[in-house]
Amino acid sequence: MALNAAPDARAPQAAQVVAEHFDAPGLLKEVLGRNARRKIKKADRKLLARFLTHRATTRLTDWIGTLPAEGSVKLEPRSVELDPSSARKVIATFDLSVGDGAHHLVEVRARRGKKRGAPWKIWDVRCGAAGVHLTRQYKAQFRALTREGGLVGLVEKARGLTP
Repeated sequence: MALNAAPDARAPQAAQVVAEHFDAPGLLKEVLGRNARRKIKKADRKLLARFLTHRATTRLTDWIGTLPAEGSVKLEPRSVELDPSSARKVIATFDLSVGDGAHHLVEVRARRGKKRGAPWKIWDVRCGAAGVHLTRQYKAQFRALTREGGLVGLVEKARGLTP
């Protein structure tokens, strides 16, 4: 993404990137786990995926908003390797250099759909220095919500918070 706008005007750019490249059902699969997914109706899984897309857009927009304007931010590829758990998953690592001299290691995990020629979709973003780790953060949030109200409570909370 080109950081060609002021930090507060980057929200539409982040939303477009998430819409085009983010795998909300894949993140939901990682967050809920197999057993919980089986207990949730398909329509509610779609609602939760929309909820995660909305939350991921907000989280990534907030993080991108903290980066300085163009020219002082560089994202350079470091490595791409197959995820040991599946031949359809890759882990791409980037160096993110910020104008104040800070360097962050950003890890993007993506998976390809089962159909031939399916695009790669991102299901996890990790940047330890910036406090971004989507899968871990949403697992903790969903676990707390299911402890309070079970899976029904989780779906109702998502229904109330999803635009």
